[in-house]
Amino acid sequence: MVMEKFIGTWVEEGKEGFEEFASALNLSQEKRQMYNTKTRLQYSKDGNSWFLTVGVEGASQERTYNFTPGQEYAAADIDGSSMTSLINIEDDKFVEKHTFSSLAGAEMAITREVKGDYMTVTSNVGGNVLVTRYKRV
Repeated sequence: MVMEKFIGTWVEEGKEGFEEFASALNLSQEKRQMYNTKTRLQYSKDGNSWFLTVGVEGASQERTYNFTPGQEYAAADIDGSSMTSLINIEDDKFVEKHTFSSLAGAEMAITREVKGDYMTVTSNVGGNVLVTRYKRV
């Protein structure tokens, strides 16, 4: 399956649009500092189940999400905020919808696309866009 191109470890190379995005989410200064550091992603798969581990550079916490494409699941963001998520596969991309209870039900749309050894993650909240680029290690 073509989605196996996501499997592996990815390190953030940079992001664009962070301040506007953080403002749209009304993030506190503490959360802005945490989220404005580099992240590391690791994808793995077992049968139909996918696992995504997210870590933040310089922080001991990381969180692993277990999802099956097309099935909604409850989870918590890296900062512990509860959310409901749905991840689908569309045109060889992961297309995600996350609804955060801590943000009055705000919805975030995320598209993850891999080309070679690079992944582009485009996040959108209310028209505010954050683009994050990763390189496979």
